Amino acid sequence: TSACPSSRATRANARELGQALVDGLWALSIPVVIILGTRYGIFTTTESGAVVVIYVLLVAIFGYREMNMRQLPEVLAESVRDSASVMMMICAASAFGFYLSWEQVPQAMSGWLAGTTKDPILLLLLINLVLIVLGTAIEGSAALIILTPMLLPLIDGAHIDKVHFGIVLITNLTIAGITPPVGGLMYISSQTLKVRMGDYSREVVPYLAVMMVLLVILSVFPQISLWLPNLLYGTGAVQ
Repeated sequence: TSACPSSRATRANARELGQALVDGLWALSIPVVIILGTRYGIFTTTESGAVVVIYVLLVAIFGYREMNMRQLPEVLAESVRDSASVMMMICAASAFGFYLSWEQVPQAMSGWLAGTTKDPILLLLLINLVLIVLGTAIEGSAALIILTPMLLPLIDGAHIDKVHFGIVLITNLTIAGITPPVGGLMYISSQTLKVRMGDYSREVVPYLAVMMVLLVILSVFPQISLWLPNLLYGTGAVQ
């Protein structure tokens, strides 16, 4: 295994930036393919994953010419191995999440929050703490399914906008997923990139600090989350 590469690099000039943009057009077009395909009903959001895999293979072979058809079996075999290890981690996290749900740990924390405060900002800050703790132990999708129905009554009671809460919730689970030593995304990233846990933990600290500051700002100032929906749909239309 290798250590994380140094974050210091030589500043690129305008010509290098322009060339990098041209070289990256194939990759930058992937979100366009997904959005246009789902927007016009060519494929569903689930099918978009398979479409992107095929698109990336075609780009790698015919666009960037970084691989050929003879390498395809080896690439597929490596993808299966990496995907299997990642799925094992997700399964373990989901099983632990099921155990926490069986023991009613989320319900207990939700009950504690309900009796603590009705102030919207303070409630969101407390929810942040709970979500980060639970999010490190529960896989992201399972956390959404388990925690959202329990927290929505609290959100409604404190008159917190659901769009605002949704953004805060996703940000929380993202932070929890990359938090050492038990974040699920940490294990997936380290396994995929062949990086030691200690190296990952050192390098991720600045990003965690910035994301924590962002989380507090999002919680205290809901206007940041709501200005665009309110601009598109009108104030109060996304409650």
